[in-house]
Amino acid sequence: YKEKFEITMYGLPGWLDYELIDFEFLEYQHTHFFSSSFIDFERIEVRNFAKKFQHRYKVDPTKQAYSGYDIGLYFISALQKYGTGFPGCIKEHKVNLLSTEMDFVFSPVDGFRNHHVSIYRMKDYQLWKVQ
Repeated sequence: YKEKFEITMYGLPGWLDYELIDFEFLEYQHTHFFSSSFIDFERIEVRNFAKKFQHRYKVDPTKQAYSGYDIGLYFISALQKYGTGFPGCIKEHKVNLLSTEMDFVFSPVDGFRNHHVSIYRMKDYQLWKVQ
């Protein structure tokens, strides 16, 4: 059906961790993925972080390293800027982060939740963020 119809497949980010995954198939199907974060290795800030991390720890940063840096930077800078009342200003707080974007929504039942979702696709056997 690929020749007759334009097909786009949406998959779970965990698919990329499978040992026996056919990346050619994912490429052929114009596969898109979604996640709460996306590391764009083309960004200079990401490359600089990786270099500093590698120099200090002698290993490549993991997804958790990027996420931990982002979360720490976001909340510590909010605390510094707004003090302990920062939850009331969280919607206005914008920080240039490496892998995670923050878009908080408040619910009286759940409190604050980050509702941001990154969508990225496989093209030329690489992952690219969809704008």
